[in-house]
Amino acid sequence: MEKSHPSRILISPVGQSQLVCLSLVMLWASQGWAAPAEAAGPGDRRPEIRRSYPESAFFHAGKGGRLIDVTKPPFNAKGDGVTDDTKALVAAMDYVASSRVPGYCYRDFSKGGYLLYFSNGTYLVSDSIQRSLPVWVGDCQWADHRQYQISSDDELKDKTRFPAGMNSNEQNDTIVFIGQDRAKTIIKLKDNSPGFEAGKSKPLIRFYWLRCGSNVNQDNVIEGMTLDTGRGNPGAVAVLWNSSNFGAIRNLTVRSGDGLGVAGILSDARNAQGLFENITVDGFQKGISIVSSSATLVAMDHLTFRNQTSCAIHVGNGSRIALRKGRTEGAPVAIHVEDGSQATIVDSEFKATEKTGTAVILKDSHLFARNILISGYGAAIEQNGKVVVASGGGRNMCRARR
Repeated sequence: MEKSHPSRILISPVGQSQLVCLSLVMLWASQGWAAPAEAAGPGDRRPEIRRSYPESAFFHAGKGGRLIDVTKPPFNAKGDGVTDDTKALVAAMDYVASSRVPGYCYRDFSKGGYLLYFSNGTYLVSDSIQRSLPVWVGDCQWADHRQYQISSDDELKDKTRFPAGMNSNEQNDTIVFIGQDRAKTIIKLKDNSPGFEAGKSKPLIRFYWLRCGSNVNQDNVIEGMTLDTGRGNPGAVAVLWNSSNFGAIRNLTVRSGDGLGVAGILSDARNAQGLFENITVDGFQKGISIVSSSATLVAMDHLTFRNQTSCAIHVGNGSRIALRKGRTEGAPVAIHVEDGSQATIVDSEFKATEKTGTAVILKDSHLFARNILISGYGAAIEQNGKVVVASGGGRNMCRARR
């Protein structure tokens, strides 16, 4: 029997919202980041960040540096937009994974802990950029944590090694991609790549393999680059990501060459906790889909979505998001929240190209909303199939325009 969750909507008058701001301030404080200035309106601010590091910071310099430049030996990615760099990038991810000492909810950064650095260029690939199987997985017994290498969730049925079964944890932590310049560092999927056909859901970049997910997958980060899923790849997901208790996707452009694809960013296995900031997603069925679990909370700040065919943001499976200063353009649905999930949305703008559809759809879920400008939609908020805030009827709580 399908589990039912009562839905709740709280629409706050302007000036009374504290929930999402508190969430973001706490997250920034926990990461040691300064909160950005508040002058910018909704949408991606596209900060101009060009990273440069001293030679001694790099692994190839032989001085203990933790940055791996994927274009240097022994990996030798070309980044010329012509050479297929798939094997080189997978080899770099495998080296990072193999250099670590397996640990539970901690990482000794003197033993591994390398970060992948992509200098400016177009890294053409024909398959997923991911660690090779098998991967380390451990049970969830804090007093006696043990890890084993496996290649599928089926192996978790072995109760001798994995007494927690599907509550075991994949050790997929500290996977970090850093681009030199967002506009000039591009990872591009070849057009019409095998395995990315319609009906598939295959990532360009994979942070995890197993459906069991993880509760110790901290520090997973991708920032400062453009991800392009090319043309003729309707089964593509640009990033398959999870992280806990902290991680980030920042200063990123995610685009489909022909608008096709499953999702720009997908998280469908526990846990997803961290900050999404200054991201533009152009194309795909869903811009961002967070359906990982009730242990999920993603804070989203200054995001732009364009040309999705289903919805800009999808939240399900009891997951939670907090969105501030988001902007959607042309999506049939801006936010779709279902399955007992929760969304907090403030200071955002949702624009449709046709006066049909509903901006925010809720099914057995919860919403806190404040200061949302909605234009072009037939209705502002729908709850369990019924319009509860009509377009233009939100007064100063949820401003809506046709």
